[in-house]
Amino acid sequence: MTRSSLCLAGVTASAMSLFTIGVGCSSESKDTAAGDTAVDAACDIEIDSTYPEDGADDFYYRASIEFNLSDPDTSGPTITVDGVSGTTSYSDDNETIYFTPDAPLDPSTEYTATLSFCRGDSSITFSTSSLGEDISTDLLCKTYVVDFDSANFIEPATLGSMIGGLIPVDVLLSVMDVTDTTITIMGAISEEGSDPPVQDLTTPTIYFPEADFTDAPYFQVGPSTTTISVDVYSVPLYDLMISGTFAADGSSYGGGVLSAEIDARDIYMFLSDYGVADAQGLCDMSSDMLGVDCVSCSSDGEQLCLYLLADQIEANLNSNECLVEVTE
Repeated sequence: MTRSSLCLAGVTASAMSLFTIGVGCSSESKDTAAGDTAVDAACDIEIDSTYPEDGADDFYYRASIEFNLSDPDTSGPTITVDGVSGTTSYSDDNETIYFTPDAPLDPSTEYTATLSFCRGDSSITFSTSSLGEDISTDLLCKTYVVDFDSANFIEPATLGSMIGGLIPVDVLLSVMDVTDTTITIMGAISEEGSDPPVQDLTTPTIYFPEADFTDAPYFQVGPSTTTISVDVYSVPLYDLMISGTFAADGSSYGGGVLSAEIDARDIYMFLSDYGVADAQGLCDMSSDMLGVDCVSCSSDGEQLCLYLLADQIEANLNSNECLVEVTE
């Protein structure tokens, strides 16, 4: 399944701002629709799909619930979840209704969500996954390989189908220090072609400042500005933020979100062989070839930046050895 936007409990993302406490809303495309229970003959709007699907047993405990309709419903539909307080909100076209819990749901728990709309009431029942259960192992020096194939690229959406060709190496994240209240994570890239992935000691590691870990097993590092180096290229990533939830046994993390801003003025020269002469030329190429327009840069408002946003990122344990810090 492919989500076209992001909506997490207690966290929201927009095209030019990082995560702030509030209600995050998104659109969603799913295969299974919920069934109507009480139908108003005067309303012919149907439920096309839901997130999660009815009967799902792997819903992420920090995500929001969505009902996607066949047509706009302006009657003020609401979503309720038994025993859960939260907020109902709507997409701009009024075809998607969201429920964002005030606090994360309980892991490994069954819930029923009911949409009350112009046709009456329609319910789905689902269960959360085990993500969110208390950590039962020491995370220190556990190193994870990020699975970008599992990610849903929201901005730009076209990046998802190309990511394998664009990044010929793996991204590694290692827990360098952890306490009851803080966590420090460092990133690196792997040697190209190494399997299992091995850290490339010829490129600088990616530094993240110490982060709050009081919501463990959930973590969020950043936003911070850093540089990632691949081959001979070094690309600054502005306001880079990575979040996720560690599995109780430390074998993986899921529900990951990544966001960052890339300034075309920092990277246009890498495409000089393709006729790109300046930052605007890169933005024009991005728009013409990928359908991705540059947006206003948070630094100075110039419309020369590309915003990256992906969710549903997973990562699996690669080793129990810390990454080695590599400087310039």
